Amino acid sequence: MSLLSEVERDEERRAGARGDGDVDQPANAQELAAMSKLISGSGLLDVREGELEVQQRNPNSPLHSVKAFEQLNLSPKLIRGIYQMGFMRPSRIQEKALPALVADPPINMIAQSQSGTGKTAAFLLTMLSRVDPNENYCQCLCLAPTFELAKQIGEVCKRMAAYMPEVKIGYATREEKYTRDSYSNHHILIATPGTAQDWVMRYRIINMAKLRVFVLDEADVLIDQQAFRDISVRLSRHLSPGCQILLFSATFEEPVVEFARTVVPEAATIRLKRQELTLDNLLQVFARPASIDIKYQYVTLTFGLFGLAQCMVFCQSRREAEVLQKRLQSDGHDSLVLHGQMEISDRASIIRRYRNSEVRILITTNVLARGIDIAQVNVVINWELPVMRDRSPDFETYLHRIGRAGRFGKKGIGLSFVVDDTDERNLRQIEKHFCTQIHEMNMDDPVQLNELQKKVRK
Repeated sequence: MSLLSEVERDEERRAGARGDGDVDQPANAQELAAMSKLISGSGLLDVREGELEVQQRNPNSPLHSVKAFEQLNLSPKLIRGIYQMGFMRPSRIQEKALPALVADPPINMIAQSQSGTGKTAAFLLTMLSRVDPNENYCQCLCLAPTFELAKQIGEVCKRMAAYMPEVKIGYATREEKYTRDSYSNHHILIATPGTAQDWVMRYRIINMAKLRVFVLDEADVLIDQQAFRDISVRLSRHLSPGCQILLFSATFEEPVVEFARTVVPEAATIRLKRQELTLDNLLQVFARPASIDIKYQYVTLTFGLFGLAQCMVFCQSRREAEVLQKRLQSDGHDSLVLHGQMEISDRASIIRRYRNSEVRILITTNVLARGIDIAQVNVVINWELPVMRDRSPDFETYLHRIGRAGRFGKKGIGLSFVVDDTDERNLRQIEKHFCTQIHEMNMDDPVQLNELQKKVRK
């Protein structure tokens, strides 16, 4: 049951079978990292104390944190630059990480930290604190997965070093015009992996054995490309035992953990406590609309039922999402649409507006099924159940979709629709897979709706 015409729907099915339809896949690591950085902007995201796990390299070493930058052994010039940037006090992650990062002797670190938590400032502060400006060679190297990110990091570094003119900061990227003489005396280089390898192996501009600090930023994005992963490992093998290695990643899945163990020996670890996606806080229901118009009415009815904070409606295709959003908007339901054909900057702008509650209804596709959390979401609607290419249920996407409404211990509701035998079969398989029950809901029965409201608001 679709808002698209039957001709459009047939073409969509044929395109899907060929693999070139407009069904979005979840955003990849590089897209998520880029969106997160654009969403967070320059503001710091607060991380609650209880969300951090700290594992020290030496368990007998006393654990301590700092509440002010003056508590660290930093030069007055560097502290002045930090304050000029607007950092009045360390962020939560900086409180825990900085004492270890600037410790003597240096300590390797693996840290899970998303954009906006102050992690860039943390590792730049570390590099700037380690540099000896009297030694004219590259002493600190930071690898970033993209040219755009490298430029952002370099700009922040230059601002932080505003009162340290003796420290030379540069870029090792393909977009940068260089000669051996122009860059061999830079103290800090921000690089992309391919160019870094050339400057180390081919041109001998960077001597890895002389580095004091080696940073791998957004490691989950780096390892998303096998070539970047291989280059990072290859470069790390040329480091001296005394080089401090720092690795930062927004996610901490097994591939990242395995990569970190390979390149960062004997490291202290700071990570966010894992919040398992769970159905425990969710009331899962389904309805059987008799027509596309009734299905649409059920969606609009849901907006007013549950003290709506934020609602996400997931469609299987981009065209379906666009058509639904236009209909909602024309009927007075202020809403936004987001899908995978949009530029990342446009997606980030939409998510920022949605997160700031400028608009409460977001129509989207699987591109937003995971990776970006919005704490206010309490209602998720599956306009269509998520399916694989062969029309079998996509269990993982179902979990990630409706899991958006049950985050941070809050209660939420997940509403799905059953319109044919395939939906019925897939719904039962989802119940069996997750050992859960999805309750049938008569959306035309005021008594049932009242009972549902009570359950959600308990």
